[in-house]
Amino acid sequence: MIKILHVVHTMECGGIETMLMNIYRKIDRTKIQFDFLINGAKENYYTEEIIALGGNVLNVTPKRESLVKNIRDTVAVMKRGNYQIVHIHQDSMISFAILCAKKAGIKNIFTHAHTTSANGWYRKTLAIFGRKYIDKNATLKFACSKAAAEWIYGAKEDEYILFKNAIDAFKFRYKSEITYNNRKELGIQNDQFVIGTCGRFSVEKNQKFLVEVFAEIKNSVPDAMLVLIGDGDEKQDIIATAEALGVQKDILFPGMVGDVEYYYSTLDCFILPSLFEGLPLVGVEAQAAGITSFFSTGVTEEIKINPNVYFLPLAIGAKEWAEKILACRCAKKDTYSNIKNAGYDIDDNVELLESTYLKYANNLISLSK
Repeated sequence: MIKILHVVHTMECGGIETMLMNIYRKIDRTKIQFDFLINGAKENYYTEEIIALGGNVLNVTPKRESLVKNIRDTVAVMKRGNYQIVHIHQDSMISFAILCAKKAGIKNIFTHAHTTSANGWYRKTLAIFGRKYIDKNATLKFACSKAAAEWIYGAKEDEYILFKNAIDAFKFRYKSEITYNNRKELGIQNDQFVIGTCGRFSVEKNQKFLVEVFAEIKNSVPDAMLVLIGDGDEKQDIIATAEALGVQKDILFPGMVGDVEYYYSTLDCFILPSLFEGLPLVGVEAQAAGITSFFSTGVTEEIKINPNVYFLPLAIGAKEWAEKILACRCAKKDTYSNIKNAGYDIDDNVELLESTYLKYANNLISLSK
């Protein structure tokens, strides 16, 4: 049995975590098992499922509490686990995890770029100055997009492996009867205009701006509705913005949910006004559901799979965003084949990752004999 340790910040219901779970559910667990190293002691959204699938969630002291304890705990976990591969998903903090892996004697260190910027000058500085250290010490470098690879690695296309943020495309496939039934269950009229987004409630996801856009939309479409899927530190500020604009009663907050496809099916438009992104999994999911999608120019245009995808600068303001959204909305379509053909279906991507894990782990086992 080959053991892989994924080093992440959390295993809550975010984009990176959901992508990893998409892989974990599909990978051949008779050959490969995953453990997940996370910051903090609390149980996370995916903890129970990980344990049911045969993996472990291993907790370490968060860096913000004590960097020394974080490194000590991480090295101890890596030493105890007898891992053939450590796969790191911590973006600007990748260098710290590499240092720990080296101290623990890990031979195969994989890194994975998921973003195109960072909050705070110190994280940005760590990312930029960490590039040479990553280049020297990483066995393999993965990235979800060209833009993410350029930010984390400063890398050219032949210096990393592009691993697309894959989904179970069939699960999101658009069917008109599903939209009708799910809207009915939620008390949404079939002809009602519904927009929404999905993601952690954080500064970089910029949901407060989306609430402002929604308020402008309601000036033209009074019965419009907004669905905000997710949770996070910014939730109360988002609610306060909605209350100040008088639109809070028309916003649905489902929270962190495992069946995001249920809520996607109710949307007419998906909107992601992020300050920055790598290649957002939620953008792939929305397009798999056939929804007209609007992204800020802080999102890489590599995300575009379907023709009904638009990019808008945040600088034009909420009113112009609302006008563009109302002008470009169109009926949903079955886009399953588009997602498959673009290489975003999970089955194809799992095969690539599984074969890579087996190749490097088996080489290590052979050398140790």
